Amino acid sequence: MAAAKKKEDDIRVKVISVEPDGERSVAIHAYRPEAKAAMTVEDLQVTVSIHTDAEYETISALVGRAKTHIAERQAYWADTKEAAFKAHKSIVALEKKDTLAFETFVATATSAMKKFYFAKEAEAKKQRADISRLAEQAQTDLTIQAAELKRAGRMSEARELLQTASLVVADVSVAPSIPTVEGQSNKRPWVAVVEDKMALIKAIAAGTVPLTVKYDGEEYDILEVNQSLLNKLAKQSEASFNMPGVRSVQDVQFSHKRGYEK
Repeated sequence: MAAAKKKEDDIRVKVISVEPDGERSVAIHAYRPEAKAAMTVEDLQVTVSIHTDAEYETISALVGRAKTHIAERQAYWADTKEAAFKAHKSIVALEKKDTLAFETFVATATSAMKKFYFAKEAEAKKQRADISRLAEQAQTDLTIQAAELKRAGRMSEARELLQTASLVVADVSVAPSIPTVEGQSNKRPWVAVVEDKMALIKAIAAGTVPLTVKYDGEEYDILEVNQSLLNKLAKQSEASFNMPGVRSVQDVQFSHKRGYEK
């Protein structure tokens, strides 16, 4: 960082970096401006309303001064930002080195645990289906036997079999036999998996699925437009840009040369 003149009102921002040997040594100092800025916030307390050429020129000149002020302040903080960024990168790299093996293990182990859990769940689902099938088969067999007894004139026995058939109930309360681990809880949050993006787009186009939805008081687009990419494509193709639902227009951007501010 470039040297700065020390003053009593210096702002000292200490950023600590952990070195490989365990030492913590990096310190960054951000200083207050040494001289009063040429432009202040009070200079911006004007009514931005343009109805005449003179008002346009006045506002344009003020915008130029503001842009110059922004560039100067950004240049002033550049060294401090760069030093802080480098220190942050260094700390993040050390943190990553310290946790990478553990994070890899957790990801691999969690994947295996999920696979085991879902396999157990599938097994329990199959068991429930088998129990239901066996119960239905038992009811059918008893009903057939009752019909045969009825045809043979053995009405009392037939009624008893039909009553027994009506009492056959499948116990489908079989749950996955997942081991209980102390300190671990298994949550089952619902998540959305987009299996066919084109089907979703067609449903929105057909009106069967809304384009926007409200959640927790905020409105969200289900299909978020990549405005940055569309701007690049429009800039590339200009007037020949052609995409359903999108058109290219020429925006207006103002630039001010340094040194021409009034």
